[in-house]
Amino acid sequence: MKNYLLILALIAAMPSFAQDTSNAQADILKRFATELLHKKAPAGGHATAVSIAVQCKQNLPMYVAVGTNGFQDKTPVSKNSIFPIGSITKSFISVVILQLAQEMGFSLDDTTLIAKYFPEYPKWGNITLRQLLNMKSGIPGNSNDLADDIFLKFSAEEYKNYVSPKKLLDLEYKLPMHFKPGEKFEYANTNYILLGQFIKKITNHDPEDEVTQRIFKKINMNHSYFPKDKLYMVPGIDKSAIVKTYSFYPPEGFKQYPFIHEGEEVSNWSMSEINMGGAIASTPEDINIYVHALYNPGPLLNSLQIKELTKTVSKLTGKPILMKKGIKELGFGFSVVAYYWPKVNHVIYMFNGSTNGGTFNYMYDPISQLYLSSAVNVNPSADILTFDNTLALFADLTDLCK
Repeated sequence: MKNYLLILALIAAMPSFAQDTSNAQADILKRFATELLHKKAPAGGHATAVSIAVQCKQNLPMYVAVGTNGFQDKTPVSKNSIFPIGSITKSFISVVILQLAQEMGFSLDDTTLIAKYFPEYPKWGNITLRQLLNMKSGIPGNSNDLADDIFLKFSAEEYKNYVSPKKLLDLEYKLPMHFKPGEKFEYANTNYILLGQFIKKITNHDPEDEVTQRIFKKINMNHSYFPKDKLYMVPGIDKSAIVKTYSFYPPEGFKQYPFIHEGEEVSNWSMSEINMGGAIASTPEDINIYVHALYNPGPLLNSLQIKELTKTVSKLTGKPILMKKGIKELGFGFSVVAYYWPKVNHVIYMFNGSTNGGTFNYMYDPISQLYLSSAVNVNPSADILTFDNTLALFADLTDLCK
């Protein structure tokens, strides 16, 4: 009974919605957010903050933000509360690479570029930008389900504080290749760290600054930040808007780093260890703005560039895959994911981002132009914000575009 009353109180305290949205859809969103807030992770933890933004075409967006900044920080979250977006960061790097390829006239399939700009890594020399973008390079990654993950040998202090992209690449380079470039698919953050350093080599600017100028400022993502180190150190950021993030892992089936403890707050750690693979922090509203610009010709990409972005390979075989009826797997592009959704009989796009202590995802239907972005302040292994429950919410909201 107490939990029921608490949920009712939370719903009553939620912010009002844009006037042109239906009460039914608003109720769905409120209920979903509140359920996430109280869903227990296998390890016993739960989120303290949930933020969701939904938009159809150019209609006014609908928001819900529930909970507080943290377990001790009782500041209520709002639509402007800042969450880590994790691997959604990678598509920002993809956009900059596509823009630079057009501006400078280089090919994504050139087998000499890495050798030219990174002579210190000769065994990576014939890898193409395309193979880095769609995770077919064979370069080792830094996921802790891999036996050769470099972070398994880091101390807590090394991991929690600044580590340079060059050090990360140097350590990865000492490891043997996982397969011949182009042979198959393997998700690896290292691919995007190398892409980030390629951007720096050819522009003489840090990739974080290129993303800020080329994307954040161009499309008015006014609550988005790309830290080079710790998020709270970014100049001009509103520290009170940063949501605390927490690490909750299942007790079995996942090999966690020994220096990360159950329920630990990780929001004051450096983001440099995930670097170009996942360091951006933003809001669901800003990510909806970005997703619109990502998949529609305009200030970021033209139609040919979007076609390159969304060319998909199979995550099972690494071979090109045409997303169509009957294809049940997810197709991987330049850090965008395509899914043929039987409910609507066409392809929709999505991506999930995660950090040590946060989960963020988006879904987008290019036909109805429905956008959904959502964030919670616990890591994905907590199984609180999942593909299945987000897709179910997306389905419940499709009436917005009718």
